[in-house]
Amino acid sequence: METQGLRQQALGEIQQVRWIPDWGQARIEKMVENRPDWCISRQRTWGVPMTLFVHKRNRRIASSNIRIT
Repeated sequence: METQGLRQQALGEIQQVRWIPDWGQARIEKMVENRPDWCISRQRTWGVPMTLFVHKRNRRIASSNIRIT
């Protein structure tokens, strides 16, 4: 995060948000200021993973009417 100056950019953007409640701004600022550098490329941006069961031999996705034992 820090190699591209993203921390300072994020802190600047925090200033542009209307915070309700007000104390939320200070909380998120401290979190961003004090957090160690991290890789953001692997963060999930939307949704949750879906659980799928795949047959070992034919690699087909198991349908909902198959009993898994």
